[in-house]
Amino acid sequence: MVYEHGGLALNLFKLKAIKMEKDDRGGNLIFEFHNLFREVQVDKDQDLWETRSYEDSPVSQYFDDHADLVLHYEEWTNLWYQWTGYVKRGDEALWRQQNGFVDAFWDAAQEEKKSEKEE
Repeated sequence: MVYEHGGLALNLFKLKAIKMEKDDRGGNLIFEFHNLFREVQVDKDQDLWETRSYEDSPVSQYFDDHADLVLHYEEWTNLWYQWTGYVKRGDEALWRQQNGFVDAFWDAAQEEKKSEKEE
């Protein structure tokens, strides 16, 4: 789920941590992501595959003053907290609808998955 806020577009499913690094006037808002895992064929003759982990690079945005840095940190952490709550309850489609996302195919698939769990 890619969400855009404050000039950044991030995949909330892959988000692992949000950090602030302050300097004298402002600082960086840093987003860290879970590693990407991919199945890689290591031996074609034996059809041997293994899972490899690739590190996702962090994304950072600089703010000129502490107030803006803290404001954006609080907005992003609150948004991420809300998103994970909806995901845990299986209500991703509701969160997307409340936040202005329109994706009928994705929403219908999620509703179908949710109804299967309830049966």
